[in-house]
Amino acid sequence: MTTPDLNDHHRRKLRQLAETIGVPLESLPIIGRVKGWVFTQVGGVTVLITATSRNPEDNGGFIVPSLHTYDERMIPSNLQAAANARRLYDDQLRALGNARYDYDYGHRGPVVDLEWSCHDPACRCSQEHDVEKERTAQHWSEEKT
Repeated sequence: MTTPDLNDHHRRKLRQLAETIGVPLESLPIIGRVKGWVFTQVGGVTVLITATSRNPEDNGGFIVPSLHTYDERMIPSNLQAAANARRLYDDQLRALGNARYDYDYGHRGPVVDLEWSCHDPACRCSQEHDVEKERTAQHWSEEKT
C-alpha cells in the first residue's frame, strides 16, 4: 500500500486489521482521511483508524463510530470491535429495534461519512451542527484510542 497520506501507524493498523479478519489488505477500502482519522469499512460498517494509539497491548487505534455498546479497553478490544464491526452493529441494531435512540455517542446507521454523519434521520447526527459533530469526533479521539 503506497497511499501517501497514510502514516506508518495507519499502514500498520490496516495490515493488523486485514490479518485479524483474514482478508487481503487491498480489500479494505480507504474511504478518506479527516484530521488524522482514516476511514475504511469492514462488512459495510465504517471503521476509523486513529493517527496514533495509546493501547499498551497494541489492540488500539480503531474506532467503530456506529457502536456505543463496547469499551475498547476491555473485551472486545477496539481491534476486536473493528474486526467484528458488522456482527456487533447488527447485534446492536437488533437490540435497539425501533426504539428511540438516546445514546450520546454512536451512530444509528452503519456507514459514517467524512462529515461525521450516518444520514439516518433517527440518529442525533442528523440534527447536529458541524461544531457538535466536531465535539463528538474529538470525544472519540481522546477517549477511544
